Amino acid sequence: MGKDLKPFTQTYDAVIDAYAREGNYEKAENIFNEMLMQYLGGDCDVEPSVRSYNKVLSSYSNNADINDSLIARAQAFLAKWNAQRKEGIIHVQPNFVSATILIRMFSKKHSLEGAEGAERILKYMQTRYNAGDIGMKPDIIAISSCITAWLRSGSTHSLNRILSLYKQVLDMYQAGDQTMKPSKTFYNLIIEACLTKSDEDFFVEKAYDVIIEMFGDKLTVPQRSLCERVGEALQKSSIDQKEERIAKIDSMRRSIVYQ
Repeated sequence: MGKDLKPFTQTYDAVIDAYAREGNYEKAENIFNEMLMQYLGGDCDVEPSVRSYNKVLSSYSNNADINDSLIARAQAFLAKWNAQRKEGIIHVQPNFVSATILIRMFSKKHSLEGAEGAERILKYMQTRYNAGDIGMKPDIIAISSCITAWLRSGSTHSLNRILSLYKQVLDMYQAGDQTMKPSKTFYNLIIEACLTKSDEDFFVEKAYDVIIEMFGDKLTVPQRSLCERVGEALQKSSIDQKEERIAKIDSMRRSIVYQ
């Protein structure tokens, strides 16, 4: 930073944010470390805020090459943050935004490790929420990002994890939690996941169940193309009463005026 003007926390945050948007984590780290050293030297005007830490985390997540080394670097930064907080050096802790940034980063990994990492952060959020930290409650977007991580993982048991997360959302919504109302995007994600295993009747049947669920709300009515894909998967399956199910989708689809 320049020596002619005295920087404040917001000044540093703005510069870190510029590098974070580019995924330039090395520059973001350098500016953050300069800020931290100035604060540790006695300048309380530049105390790192939760936004400061989150912007550095974003610099990792926004990088074009999410690899094991970068994830390890992000985890090391997070561990250092927690250590500084426990030592009383810093007075802020990772929050909801921190967790969602990490889940998004893990979802870009396209591996089993990435999916497991995303779900680990999701469980961390749930644990803190259960302990009374209301602000850490996982939302539909965080869960969707975790589902995306599993969808991209290539794992043989990814669909089981996806359907488990889907059930978790439905259970909370049906229990009265309106914040967990599935969106059209969320439903589409579940069906896309099921159709990756369209050669297995179990997952085709799940895709059918989800698309019928979508017709129950005018805000989540499925697109014609998705209806046709589920119908095609049913046609190729060995599911009982598949013709009746295809007809039901077609009947519900025809009752909707598509844009």
